[in-house]
Amino acid sequence: MDHPNFTVIKGGGDYTVEPARRVFVSAEATDTRLMGVSALAILWEVYPTAGTDAGSYHFHQFFYYDAEEFGLDSYRSMRGDDKLALETMQKAMIGGLGGRNVRLTEREARWLVQAYVRGSREQGAELAEPVREYEFLLHDPILLSDKEKGFLWRKICCPLKSEYHILNYFVMRLTGHDRSAVRYLTDSDETCENALRAMKELSPQPVTLYKSELVPHADESGTSYLSEAVLEDDDGYFLAVLEMTLTDDLNMNERKVSSFRVNSSFRISPEEAAMQMNRDEFITCYDINAAPDVFDAMFEIFSLGFMLTNHDNGRLFMEFNDNNDHVNKPVFKLHEDVHGLYYVSDFAQLIVAAYSEAAITELEFNISHTPLAEMTQVAGRYKFRETVLYDFIDSGAEDFVTYVEDIKGE
Repeated sequence: MDHPNFTVIKGGGDYTVEPARRVFVSAEATDTRLMGVSALAILWEVYPTAGTDAGSYHFHQFFYYDAEEFGLDSYRSMRGDDKLALETMQKAMIGGLGGRNVRLTEREARWLVQAYVRGSREQGAELAEPVREYEFLLHDPILLSDKEKGFLWRKICCPLKSEYHILNYFVMRLTGHDRSAVRYLTDSDETCENALRAMKELSPQPVTLYKSELVPHADESGTSYLSEAVLEDDDGYFLAVLEMTLTDDLNMNERKVSSFRVNSSFRISPEEAAMQMNRDEFITCYDINAAPDVFDAMFEIFSLGFMLTNHDNGRLFMEFNDNNDHVNKPVFKLHEDVHGLYYVSDFAQLIVAAYSEAAITELEFNISHTPLAEMTQVAGRYKFRETVLYDFIDSGAEDFVTYVEDIKGE
């Protein structure tokens, strides 16, 4: 799996002399922890050591945490308050997660950074550099009471609106072996550990959840929910039927998963998995008529906040929706949080994809109102009844128009 990164413009926050003191000004975190990611921004007023001529200054820190695989994956900082540079960094580190920003206290922010570091070490992931810039946040352990932890978790998780919302997040976090989030969504330590044990018996390593279709089932003992889940591990795809129950709290945010079990599971072929996940894909292919360095400089600005993955013949940029409402549905699909895909090939093509006609029209409109319009020319527009872009990327083909002609002729 390619290591995902957000495209980032590095700030000027590096310093080598320990300041006399730092005064906390503010902190904000995204409420996206149930998606498996969390971003945190902290602002300090920094007072230099005696004997220096410089006055106090603002120091901005940005942290990006991946709870499943990469841990504290990205860290950036900036000294001063250059408005454009700060907005650029905020958009790059926080803007693409589809959540709200919530205010934190200093103790909550310090505890969260320490939790990021603990989680990274448990995963065996390297900490984002330079560690020395945020090492001061790790010196004094912050101890929160259970009540304080619960309050903080409610801040960094979005409000839960329905049974489907709760259960889809639960299945998502459980398949990722994300103990902290699973515990937040369950009614007790025992339920949490039983669920994790059952999932690890199904797959010892975290798996990718592509689809979860929830169906309520009522009998004399009450209501349970069955999830038909399409999953992938190192050995391929499999389908599992999972059963869960919820507590009866009237307040949806207080409802928790009270039991979990795996009813059945069996392997399925890639073709069967594709049938489960298929949807229409709209693609516009552009030829790039600018020099690579000129185009890349402009596209770097256009793609701030997008997630980047590198491939053998190009780079794929993923633009997310500005919310995560796709989780609050009876049928959850992994990529329904994607607003658009942009593949910049090494062979002078920009291939733009979306999953609705309205979305591809919007993406084209956005490109047409930037300098990218003068650097590109439409080579073709397509509608497919199945996803094609990823197959093209994996094929090693150089020209998308020729690739489409070839697959139509097969």
